[in-house]
Amino acid sequence: MDIILIRHGETDENVLRTFSTKSAQLTEEGGKQIERIRPFVESQNYDKVYISPPLDRTRDSARILGVEGEIEKKNSGSGFWRF
Repeated sequence: MDIILIRHGETDENVLRTFSTKSAQLTEEGGKQIERIRPFVESQNYDKVYISPPLDRTRDSARILGVEGEIEKKNSGSGFWRF
């Protein structure tokens, strides 16, 4: 099984060099970044798509990629995580 992770594009808060909040939105450049990887995504065969965290920037990225998926609500997208 292969797992492909795609991060959302640049946000307005990335430009300000601050930690992103739940309200961070994609910038024009962020949308272009996601558009550039769309051909790669379209070339892949996948069974399932998870959109996480359930924030505008991740949903907008999925929309630009042309994918629909299950909204994963367990990850809030805020805070610092230990791996």
